[in-house]
Amino acid sequence: MQRPEGGAQTHLDALAKLSGILMDENVREKLLHASSPEEVLAIIDEADDEVTKEEEAEAEAQQVATAEQSSKQSNEPYVLAVTACPTGIAHTYMARDALKKQADKMGIKIKVETNGSSGIKNHLTEQDIENATGIIVAADVHVETDRFDGKNVVEVPVADGIKRPEELINKALDTSRKPFVARDGQRKGNSNDSQEKLSPGKAFYKHLMNGVSNMLPLVISGGILMAIVFLFGANSFNPKSSEYNAFAEQLWNIGSKSAFALIIPILSGFIARSIADKPGFASGLVGGMLAISGGSGFIGGIIAGFLAGYLTQGVKAMTRKLPQALEGLKPTLIYPLLTVTATGFIDDLCL
Repeated sequence: MQRPEGGAQTHLDALAKLSGILMDENVREKLLHASSPEEVLAIIDEADDEVTKEEEAEAEAQQVATAEQSSKQSNEPYVLAVTACPTGIAHTYMARDALKKQADKMGIKIKVETNGSSGIKNHLTEQDIENATGIIVAADVHVETDRFDGKNVVEVPVADGIKRPEELINKALDTSRKPFVARDGQRKGNSNDSQEKLSPGKAFYKHLMNGVSNMLPLVISGGILMAIVFLFGANSFNPKSSEYNAFAEQLWNIGSKSAFALIIPILSGFIARSIADKPGFASGLVGGMLAISGGSGFIGGIIAGFLAGYLTQGVKAMTRKLPQALEGLKPTLIYPLLTVTATGFIDDLCL
């Protein structure tokens, strides 16, 4: 594997690919018996070439399969999967590889969408979803599931995609399971079978990690910019200091007053979004801003995110029986107005 050059995401892509390569038992065995750094690099390069060829062959086969399915309905089982983890580097791709390997053993066609650090890859099309027998969602962060409305969906933590691929594929193939119902769908409730029941601790972790994973880019970029400032001097950002540097001050303002200022609102917003989907995002952002102004900081932002998310769920339940004519106003007016107001008052009083 060649050293990555250029691009902010290249090193993350390299790490993700390396984690997938290390899933191969044969590669691990060869590495354990390698006697020199050169031999280690040669083994990884060879594995990288094989992975690249497999990906190209898979992409070509997928195009052929999609064309066949669009022209005629196939009776062969077809499983889709979505994998995602908080960092989007290791577990996302380990789950993908485990599911693909198990599907090959079982002779089942599978397509896996990865929600990794560099974005969504191998995106599931409407045609894929329409023709799917079942869909596996192995994720520890929020992924868009409304598109799977009416399908057989199995929702589990990403670790289960690595440890229990055969069980998940069998569940995805079980057509007797109740269909998944989108959270914003017209039918009441979700399928009891679609999402394996999470303990309160696991649910808390999943929602929290969704906030943290979206907050991390701000922490990293802002922190690096602020660290660069100190190369110009400890007080180079202070106009009153003899070390003052205008460029250093600009970097400091971008890092501390822009990137870092958004950390808590983004954390709160995406926690709320994980709980209540898109309608929870606005109230989560407002809750995060109030946590900053109230001085409760990071902990207050976490509390505000959960409060906003569950308040939004309550508002959605209360407004479920509104006339059909008001349906279009729910996501743009009713949900934001009620949830932002309620979250704002409660946060202002408590945080």
